[in-house]
Amino acid sequence: MSKNVLVAMMISLALVAGCSDDDNPTAAAAVGATVVVSVEPFPDDSPLPFTLKPLVKQIPTGTAAGAVVTMDNQASTLPTGTATITGTTLRLTFTGLEPLLNGYYYEGWAIIGSPAPTGHFNVNSSGQLITHPEGVVLPNGDFQTGIANLASATDIVITVEPINDPDPAPAATHILAGSVLNLAANLSVTHAAALGNSFTAATGKFILAAPTTTATTDDKSGVWFLDASSGTAVAGLSLPTLPTGWKYEGWVVIKNSSGVDTPFTTGTFTSALAADSNASAPPYSPAGGPPFPGEDFLQNAPAGFTFPTNLAGS
Repeated sequence: MSKNVLVAMMISLALVAGCSDDDNPTAAAAVGATVVVSVEPFPDDSPLPFTLKPLVKQIPTGTAAGAVVTMDNQASTLPTGTATITGTTLRLTFTGLEPLLNGYYYEGWAIIGSPAPTGHFNVNSSGQLITHPEGVVLPNGDFQTGIANLASATDIVITVEPINDPDPAPAATHILAGSVLNLAANLSVTHAAALGNSFTAATGKFILAAPTTTATTDDKSGVWFLDASSGTAVAGLSLPTLPTGWKYEGWVVIKNSSGVDTPFTTGTFTSALAADSNASAPPYSPAGGPPFPGEDFLQNAPAGFTFPTNLAGS
C-alpha cells in the first residue's frame, strides 16, 4: 500500500464521525492511553521516556476514531536546578531530574575558560544525588571538586554522558546550565549552554487512526502526530529545533493486563514534517504509515498486551 493511499485513508478517518466503542471490539483498558513527546539524548537505548517531556496527553476515554486530540504543554515541569560554590565545593540541587538507566550518567562541569569536570552522578528513586557508578548518596549534593579556582567559574553545565565514555570532554547532550553570579547559578534547559529553549511555545496534536490496515475495527489502535481536520494532513507538532546530541521521541503509554503502565516508542525524529525512525521497519504494524511520526499497534504485542487495542479506553 502506498503512502498516498495511507494518507488518504487517514484523512477520511478524520473527516467522519468515527465508530462507537461497540463498533470497535479491539482490546481496551478502562482509561485511555497516555501520549508523550520527549526530548531524548542520542544515542539512547532506554525503554522509558527521558526526563524532558514537553508534551503529554492522556487520551480522553471514548475519544472517537479519527478525532484530533490536542496535547498539554508540560514545559513548567521540565527539570531545574541550583549550583552553589563554596571554596572547592560545588553543591547541586535539582527538581524534576530523573534517574538515568543502562549505564548513562550525569556529569557536572565548571566553565573556567574551558570545561572542568566537577563529578559524575545519577539520581536515585528518592531524588537524591548519588555517585556514579558506586551509587553512594552525596550528602546535600556536595561535590568536593578539588578545583582551586572554582570561584572563577562563569557557568555551570550538566551533561548526560554515555556508558563507558572515554572522551574527557563534555558530551554534546547538555541538559541544564546556568551563569554564575555571586557564586551561585540557577540551572535550566533554557540557558544557551543547555538546550537553549524553554519549550513553552511547543504545541502538539495527534489523531487516533490505524492507516496501515484496511480493517475498520482497528481504527483506534494507532496514534499519528498529524492534524487532518482541514481536509489536508499537516504536521501535528510544532517544536523547536534541537541542538546536536538530541532527538524527539513519541511514546504511547498503555496499561497491560495487570493495569501496569508500559511505554511503547513510536520512533525518534528531528522533524515533525517527516516519518520517524520506526517507519522503515515498524515494530507493531504491517507497513509504514503516513509521512509523519506515529505508530499503529496491530501486531507483535508483548506478553500482557493484546494488539489491536482501543487506545481511547472503554
